[in-house]
Amino acid sequence: MAVIQPFRAVRYNPEKVKDLGAVTAPPYDVLSAEDCERLRQRHPYNVIRLILGPQLDSSDDKRYEEAARTWRRWLADGILITESEPALYVCQQEFEWEGRSYRRKGLVCLVRLEPYENKVILPHEHTFPSHKRDRYKLLEATKANLDSVFGIYDEERGCVSDLLGQAASGTPMMVAEADGEVHQIWRLSDPLLIREVADALAHEPIVIADGHHRYETALAYKLDQFVKSGVRMPALDYVLMTLCSVRDPGLLVLPTHRIVALPPGINIAPDVVVSKLVEGLAFGYDAEECVSVDHLLENLKEKSRRGFRAFGVYVGAGNCYMVKSKGAVSSYPSEDMDALAKDVIERLPDLLGVSSVNLGYTQSASQAVREVDSGKAVMAILVNPVPVSEVFSAAVSGRRMPEKSTYFYPKLRSGLLMRSLDDPEPCGPL
Repeated sequence: MAVIQPFRAVRYNPEKVKDLGAVTAPPYDVLSAEDCERLRQRHPYNVIRLILGPQLDSSDDKRYEEAARTWRRWLADGILITESEPALYVCQQEFEWEGRSYRRKGLVCLVRLEPYENKVILPHEHTFPSHKRDRYKLLEATKANLDSVFGIYDEERGCVSDLLGQAASGTPMMVAEADGEVHQIWRLSDPLLIREVADALAHEPIVIADGHHRYETALAYKLDQFVKSGVRMPALDYVLMTLCSVRDPGLLVLPTHRIVALPPGINIAPDVVVSKLVEGLAFGYDAEECVSVDHLLENLKEKSRRGFRAFGVYVGAGNCYMVKSKGAVSSYPSEDMDALAKDVIERLPDLLGVSSVNLGYTQSASQAVREVDSGKAVMAILVNPVPVSEVFSAAVSGRRMPEKSTYFYPKLRSGLLMRSLDDPEPCGPL
């Protein structure tokens, strides 16, 4: 069963940080080096100095030591403060996507760590080992959950959503505006309501939507510390999570398109790229030309509804193709991602006759097209989004999709609520 606990949140001191939006940041794994520098320049207390940007070479221990010193200094100087009593928190994000306004609510809490085989907390996609090493070293140095794992659950009765709605009816304790989004936080400290929320979620599986690396890192750190000391440390049994209902209308999953670049000095003409793909995929796929990218994207949705596996290929100068399975296979978009990885992505060097390819990712089909038209990439592979209900059901059934199969939008903002593993009261009583 899932165990939910209140906690004493660490947050920015409103007396010393007046603009909360200026010190928060997107999660580390969506930031470029330029983004990180911009955030550092924006405010001396921006959370980027704690969460750090992505760096696959985790051999430089100095960056983790500096983050830990900054964390301790900000706590000592009162830049960061710790809540006096354990509580749950309601986080609401207001945002726009493609001209529509959305609102998404989540429950910020501690969740007891469980190995995946216990089928309490479940992954939905595979992860990159290098990212886990990086996050492990940061956790080890700071002894803190600096940002939240994002989990989703399916509670048919809607009891938790109703309780969160009630809690969010008053004045929020925190408001942050950044990057066109409004984030509001409410404290839920009533013991009876906390118990009601925890009981409602106790028998619901939780699927990790975002933050697999952080979850797996927390689990590994807990086990490693027990092996080293032989002593169970209760604070390490839990990880900071934000939980959202799969039925929340503001829970969006965007597609993650692939951008394929060749090694430096190698060029392949667009018509040759297409002919090589068609020939290499003839065992199970047909290709047909589309009049435009918009037409291609609509065709992809239609083919998915009819049970075909399908993806799009753009090779530049307006030339785009739909590649679909030779027959309907009752495929779901999550299975499309499996087939794309196995039949195409893993075979791309052989299909194109090169030693290797470089993969990039974007949620914007327009951006993918621009990368090809600019000459930076030889091909864009366009895909359907995976519905959130299918992400959940696939994970519960035990299937894990390839890396970068989904993109939950918007990302949780880092720097709103954090948690110290050194807190003498790691969890509140239930």
